[in-house]
Amino acid sequence: MEHSSRTHDGGDPRRSPKAEATAAGALRPPGRSARTLRLFLDVFVLVPCAVSGALLPFTAVPVLYAVVLLAVALLAAVDLAATLRRTGR
Repeated sequence: MEHSSRTHDGGDPRRSPKAEATAAGALRPPGRSARTLRLFLDVFVLVPCAVSGALLPFTAVPVLYAVVLLAVALLAAVDLAATLRRTGR
């Protein structure tokens, strides 16, 4: 009597459909993760740039640095508003 390592349906026992579906699901990103990442990055850029841009004129650095930081903060605020509007929050 010969013993085979194959399952009764002829497939490889190490590669079950359930295991393949689980592996595929693990690689799939969660829904709306791109929007969440974009919101996080907008806030992450907006807050430090706005605070730094508002406080830099009171230091000995050129005012141009503050203007650049405030411009970046404005762009982040516009992108944040657009992202929030698109997500419906």
